[in-house]
Amino acid sequence: MTHPAANTITERRRAFTDARRAHWNEVARATPGGYAAGRGYSREVQRVIRNVVLPGQRVLELGSGHGDLLAALKPSAGVGVDLSPEMTARATARHPNLRFVTADAIDAVVDGTFDVIVLSDLLNEIWDAQTLFKRIARWCTADTRIVISLHSQVWKLPLDLARMAGLATPLLEQNWFAPTDVHSLLSLEGF
Repeated sequence: MTHPAANTITERRRAFTDARRAHWNEVARATPGGYAAGRGYSREVQRVIRNVVLPGQRVLELGSGHGDLLAALKPSAGVGVDLSPEMTARATARHPNLRFVTADAIDAVVDGTFDVIVLSDLLNEIWDAQTLFKRIARWCTADTRIVISLHSQVWKLPLDLARMAGLATPLLEQNWFAPTDVHSLLSLEGF
């Protein structure tokens, strides 16, 4: 018999996930090419991550959005996972040489292992970061690199102001992690 609290948690996770899926579907429909003001940020993330990911590697990106970061990494085999069917449809159209899967990163079913797993601005959006790290292990070898980017709490006020002015992608409530938090979560899973 399932404990009533477990049902409540499952229902809360489902509501959380459904709200995020609807939100990102709407963002994809409203801005097929992304927010103009966010393109500079996206280019900078691509530049930084390209410094640690060599072209020709097998890359899995969780929270792949439009697929532009994954494409910029020039993988030999690239798989993007995104919660939003609208985002994965746009990513597939923009980058037909890559594979995109519509799924919650925590529950995604992707075969194989990867040289690099990228989580760019995903931890701030995820229901349960600890479970995500636990599940990521199935796609790793001893040499897999996990590359994580996220913005700091220091940026919360400027980002909120930019969103209110319509200059940045609107977001739902975010998780905020310090680098030490991420390190601790990864360490708990043996990374």
